[in-house]
Amino acid sequence: NGTTMDLVDATVEDCGQSGIFTSRSTNWAVRVVKSKFRTTKGPALSLHGMGTDELVEVQSTTIQDTLGGIVVESVGMARVSGITVSGVSGPAFHNMGGRLIASDIKVTKCGDGVVLVGKNGTRADGSLRNVTVTDGGHGMYLSNARIDAEDLFLSRNA
Repeated sequence: NGTTMDLVDATVEDCGQSGIFTSRSTNWAVRVVKSKFRTTKGPALSLHGMGTDELVEVQSTTIQDTLGGIVVESVGMARVSGITVSGVSGPAFHNMGGRLIASDIKVTKCGDGVVLVGKNGTRADGSLRNVTVTDGGHGMYLSNARIDAEDLFLSRNA
């Protein structure tokens, strides 16, 4: 609780689990800038909060050939921008409860593109700007979720 992790210009690869993992706790922040995640056996980022004041910021980062992209569960706010995701077997972005703000995102050859799912009676909210999902399972999957989107491109998805 009460911690901040900043990861800048880092390369995370060949992990047996997730590249970055947080267990269910509150009052923390994770910031990832200009980094690369490759060949992790779990999601590149697997971040679990309590749905209040947790913050995730990911900018100008590449995720390639991982089990999942960015997974956030019960996180107060997740802001991602300038992200390229490819070759991910699970969802590129999976937000369970909380708010996702995403801009300038390119997703190719992934299990699913953007997944927003409400959790424990709460709705997931998303704001998507300039998001492209190509050659995936679901381009977008929503359940108990609300989004506003601008320049959303979904093509060649199942």
